[in-house]
Amino acid sequence: MLGTLMKYELKSVGRVMLPVYGAFIAVSILFGITLYAGVGNGSESSAITNIAMSVTGIVYVLLAVAILVFTIILIIQRFYKNLLGNEGYLCFTLPVNTNTHIANKLLSAVIWVVCGAVIAGISAFILITVFVTPGELFTDIGRVFDEVRLYISDGQIALYGVELFLLMVFGCGMGTAKIYAAISAGQLFANHRVIGAVAAYIVFGICESILVNIAGAVCGDVFDFAVNSADEFGTLFLWGIAVQAVLIAVYWAVTYVMLDRKLNLQ
Repeated sequence: MLGTLMKYELKSVGRVMLPVYGAFIAVSILFGITLYAGVGNGSESSAITNIAMSVTGIVYVLLAVAILVFTIILIIQRFYKNLLGNEGYLCFTLPVNTNTHIANKLLSAVIWVVCGAVIAGISAFILITVFVTPGELFTDIGRVFDEVRLYISDGQIALYGVELFLLMVFGCGMGTAKIYAAISAGQLFANHRVIGAVAAYIVFGICESILVNIAGAVCGDVFDFAVNSADEFGTLFLWGIAVQAVLIAVYWAVTYVMLDRKLNLQ
């Protein structure tokens, strides 16, 4: 059932985000062309070229901001409308438990955040190729890896890459779970849900900082020993993943209790 829910969730968000992604890539190409015409080919640019470069640059920045804003808004809106708004009456009549609803929203949100990061990477690649050819770019990347291999083995590089990716994914999941927990707690304030959600988010942030600092103080000796006795980067990445996993579990539990025991549909 989770797969079915995610299918419809991804389709609903995709109707908004996919056209924006497409427009962003198209504008990235146009911006790259104007950059090449203006500064990339080494010749003096004309007034028309400068205007085109400025216009496409402004549109590029606006679309980049739009992707970030739309992603955040849709993450919040889809959760609130589907589970705490009028659509909640329908969603909670489905033969699906509360944990499945939470997993659907959380996994879908992380997928769209990762997609946004991939689109940003593609756009950056397009703009970089204005100044260097793909062959030169990959050659430079290869040289960097050759330098890194002097200190780190290929296996460690791959491991660090996986750990860093997981750290970013868990970070996205933790941030999203925190937002969902705040929204769920905010619905307890029937007439002031937005204010309640913002207040809950602030309180969660304060509690999170306190708990992380306490954990760091209590486990500091163990952590220092692990860093000094093993490879530093791997330990730091794993430590970060573990902390984020715990926070995801805490925020998930808060969201579950609020939706399963304290639900107040609007």
